[in-house]
Amino acid sequence: MLSAAADPGPARPPVLGPSSLAAAPRPGRAGLRGWLAPGLLHALVLDAAGPGLRHYERAQERPDQGWARLDLVSPDAVGPGALVVASGVLHALVPED
Repeated sequence: MLSAAADPGPARPPVLGPSSLAAAPRPGRAGLRGWLAPGLLHALVLDAAGPGLRHYERAQERPDQGWARLDLVSPDAVGPGALVVASGVLHALVPED
């Protein structure tokens, strides 16, 4: 006997997008040497527990350590955010409702 599949509810956007991850030099490291040394990976991730877009960070030189959950970037995000590093400064573009 076949049973009906449970209704999964409304479709939820993906938690990561094609531009949700960016590498950046560590603060205080300038110029080419700052970019050549292992820096930080930054990610914008939709919170699986509820609405909101969160900032995560991870050091590249320590792959044995996990991601650090940082601040809530936007409680009104409706999709994955995009990250850009310009002149060593991290910028986020967040789609909001």
